[in-house]
This record gives sequence, structure tokens and C-alpha cells, in this order.
Amino acid sequence: MDNNLPEKTEEKAKFSKVKYQYVAAFIVNLVTFCQGFNSGWLSPSLQTLQSEDSPLNSGPITTQQTMLLGILSSIGGLIGTIIFSSLSHYLGRINSIRLIAFPSLIFVIILITSNSIEVILIGRLIDGLTMGGMFVCIPLYITEISDSRIRGRLLLTCVSINNLGVLVAYTCGAFMAYENVPYVVIGVPAVFLILMAFLPETPYALLKEDKVELAKDSLRFFYNGNKTDNDEFDSEVELKKIRILISERQAAEQQKNVKLLFERSSLKALGLALSLLSMVVMSGTFAISTYASHVFKQSNADFDANISAIIMGTLQNVAIYASSLLIDSWGRRILFGLSSCLSGIALIIFGTFSFLNYSGVDMTAVFWLPVTSVSLFIFVNGAGMRPLPFVYVAEVLPDNIRNIGTTVCMLAFIGMQILSIGTLPILIEVIKLHTLIWMYAGVCFVGVLFAVFVMEETKGKRLNASKS
Repeated sequence: MDNNLPEKTEEKAKFSKVKYQYVAAFIVNLVTFCQGFNSGWLSPSLQTLQSEDSPLNSGPITTQQTMLLGILSSIGGLIGTIIFSSLSHYLGRINSIRLIAFPSLIFVIILITSNSIEVILIGRLIDGLTMGGMFVCIPLYITEISDSRIRGRLLLTCVSINNLGVLVAYTCGAFMAYENVPYVVIGVPAVFLILMAFLPETPYALLKEDKVELAKDSLRFFYNGNKTDNDEFDSEVELKKIRILISERQAAEQQKNVKLLFERSSLKALGLALSLLSMVVMSGTFAISTYASHVFKQSNADFDANISAIIMGTLQNVAIYASSLLIDSWGRRILFGLSSCLSGIALIIFGTFSFLNYSGVDMTAVFWLPVTSVSLFIFVNGAGMRPLPFVYVAEVLPDNIRNIGTTVCMLAFIGMQILSIGTLPILIEVIKLHTLIWMYAGVCFVGVLFAVFVMEETKGKRLNASKS
């Protein structure tokens, strides 16, 4: 809630004043750990499910079933985006976030109790609802409670904890029996729901419902840890700012948000957001992460595929941490441009190795090159390109279309994920891995041009400040 602080955003926010914002960001993102774990489950499990010793009743899965396992979660995310966008409007941010945990828990229970590929596919679809809700509700909640000086860092908590879940799944899948992996995460949703009981609704949502005292309490919680002193903080002044903001939004809503989307400024912002999203997805980052072990296996690298995936997942988490340190100092454009350039270089190297190997050249002397180049890609991509959608979309969209605009962007984002993830197994067979990787690299270099010539800088932008 950027309007809750003085205009001097160049000063560092005192941790003692905003520590409960960090706590809240961690708690609401526990559910993203579950979703990340469920997404990461697929990569190490594919080798087991495709083998002759498959634990499934129907035996080894087919290429079509492999594709469905990859895309059904994203299709569920598409549905979940629509559902939770409506729920966040009618139930509020906090209640909607609590509901996000249940689809993820259902999928874990299915993995534990079923050996049917059909049931598991349904579970992947259900689990995707969590992804959709995660993309819509959590960024909105964090945006409305956070200080503009740490907003980027707090928003990246979603990506960081989600990727941690992916890494844990990679590691468990590599060293544990298939049937034991789901037990690792089954208790997390319960912990999440218990901790969520202690978090208040956002001041904006409470004041919109005319719950003035609760809004004031929420402000004090997020900015002063329930202390009553007014050091650098006056709840009455901040409540007045939020009232002005609500009045402006209600006036905008009377014009109908759909019409507002077609205004010149809205279309420009929406175009920027969708362009960034398309370049991030089509750079291959989500497809490569989803099929990590499969990609390494297809490259014919003389290196254990599961260990490669674990290395990749570890670097991804380190990258997100690096991004959280840099995003509010370097800014969005520099981070995106540099990340895009280095991502393209790393993919060119990996694609070249795959091409030479496919052509019959002996590459045993550089057996380490695939995991090194993909690890570089994951690191530099994760430090800039991959996490930026969770920050940039909320920042670049005008206030009067932010809710509907975010929904439109997330629907497009997940739709592109479905296309990218769903086509990878097929494209590897049709055009071969090296061609596909070079295509991803080309998208990354387009991202460099986008950052230099088109992208709008949103660092320090006050999202909830009134116009008055």
C-alpha cells in the first residue's frame, strides 16, 4: 500500500516499521511452496512414469499423456485465474487466499491414493486452480500492504518460495521412491491455513467495506507492529489517502472497466505488460523447468538428468534471491535487458552442444557444457526475466484498470504457458532440441531490444497514490 508512506522513497524503509509486511508476504506464499512442489514433481517423476517399471496401472505413459501432464496444470491455472479474480472481488483478498490451498492439497492426496493416470491428470487440472489463484490474489494482497521501497522484494517472495518448492520436489524425486514423494508436502497446507488466521485483511479492502476501525488496525499492524506511536506514520492521514483512492476507483468503475481498457493510456500499458509476458514465456523458461530432466536426457549429455535438474533448481532459487536484492536498486529495465541478453547467450551455447552431438561430433570432452549452459540460463533468467511479470504487470497498469488488466494479463500469461509447455515434447521430436533451443534464444534477444527501446521503467512508482 504505497500511499501509506511519505513521498521520500529514496530513503530505506526501517525494518522495525515494516517487518510484519515481510511476515505477511512469507505466510501468504506458503501456498506457493505447495504449488511449486506439485509443479516440480513432474520433472523427476516422468522418467519413472515412462519406464517399463511404471507404478501406474496402465503401464508406461505415452507422449500424449506426457504432454497432458505438462499442460493440464496451466489449463487449470487459466480457470483458476477467472474463478479467483471473482472471489477476490466478492470475498476479499485474505479469504480468497485461504481458499487457494485446497486444490493443491487435493492433488497431493490423489498422488498418495491413486495409481491411475486418468485420475492424476484430473489432479493436475485441479492443482492448476491454485496457480491461477496464486497469480491473481497474492500480488494484489502484497501490493496493497507493502511499502513502495520494498514492494518489488516482497512481490518476488511469491516466485522465490514457489521455486523453492520446485527445488524440493526435484531433490525428493531424485532420491526418494515415487510413492513417498507426496508425503513431504502434505502438512504444509495445514500450517498455511493456521498462520493465515493471524493476518488481517488489507486496509484498502476494509475501508472499501466502510470498516474504518479495522482498516486503522490493519494499517498499524503492517506499519508499526500494532504500536500506537506515530513515528513516521499517521493512520488518520493514510486513511484519508485511501478514501480518496477508493472514490477515484469507484468513479472509474462507473465508466465500466472494460471500456477503460480501450483508452489510449490503458492500451499502451496493457501492450507493455503483454509484450513482456510473451517474451518471458516464449524464452522457454517455464517449459525447460517443467521438463528439466527430459530436456537433459534429450540433449544426450553424459550427466545424470535428475542431478542436473537439482543443480538447475538450486541456481534458480539463488537467482530469485539476487533479483530481490537488485530489482529495487537497478530498476526493471536494466534487469530485464541484461537478463535477456545473458539468457540468449546461454541458450545459444546449449543449442550448439545439442546440434553437434546430434550431428555425430564426439562431445565427451565437454560433457559438462549442457548442465553449465542451462544452469547459466536458469540463473540469469531467474534473476530478471522470469520473476518480473509478478512485479511489472501490477506496476505498469493504470490504477483504474489494474484489477481487470491483471486478470487479462494473467489469462494471457497462462495461455502462453500452455502453448510453450504443451508443445515442447512434440517440437523436440519434430524439429529437434537444438532448433527449439535456438528459437528460445531468439526470443531472449528480442527481449533485449524491448528493454532498450520500448519498456517503461516502473521503479519507485506509487501504485496507490491518489491524484490529488
